[in-house]
Amino acid sequence: MTVRQEKERELAALLLDQQKAQLANATRKNLQRYHFVRFVERQKAERTLKKLLKLKESSNPSDNEESQKKLDKSIHEAEVDLNYTKYAPLGEKYISLFVQEEDDKQKHKSQMKKKAYAILTDAQREELQLIEDDLANIVRTAGGTKPPMWYEVEKCMKEGQEKLDALREGRLSAGNKLAKELATVGGKDLAALRSSTAQPVDSTPSWLDDDGVIDPADLDSDDDDEMGDGGFFER
Repeated sequence: MTVRQEKERELAALLLDQQKAQLANATRKNLQRYHFVRFVERQKAERTLKKLLKLKESSNPSDNEESQKKLDKSIHEAEVDLNYTKYAPLGEKYISLFVQEEDDKQKHKSQMKKKAYAILTDAQREELQLIEDDLANIVRTAGGTKPPMWYEVEKCMKEGQEKLDALREGRLSAGNKLAKELATVGGKDLAALRSSTAQPVDSTPSWLDDDGVIDPADLDSDDDDEMGDGGFFER
């Protein structure tokens, strides 16, 4: 392997680590922003699934076949809904499953203004404001439609728990592109090693700046005796 190839592999590895650090930062922010919303929607999905399963248990197998198929389809969708609230990537913007009608929004706001704010302590008002800020950041789909990630969750359900966990942690999207690039420049062993020894989500490599960006000076140091006179991309 030439010096240039070694340096290209090193750069690819550094970029992969930088992307992991950026994902960790985005995950922390989105956990705080969407935690309440995901919790509420998870509860709603659990209640819906529970009701549908009870309905299936109480139904007669000899009932209309078409009705049974519709019930099974509803149960499947409820199962995917629940898993969506649990396994949608933590590092990405959460798109709400359930559309809140405009009338319900206005009714909720008026009730909160007239009753809740009058009896809340300062700490509770601050907490409520944070919740409302969370809700303001939600992207909602049109009624009857599912977020694009919903179908990815459905696909991962067929492949097992390990795939769902990988989706939740962002390992199916965020690091895949650079990991493949790393392998193509001769770093297959290194790529496998990094994949098997992935850093915790809250870790930050020591060579990153505080803002999570690689310092260009670290990529090409004058102290590197192996570098050619022509620089990093010497041909």
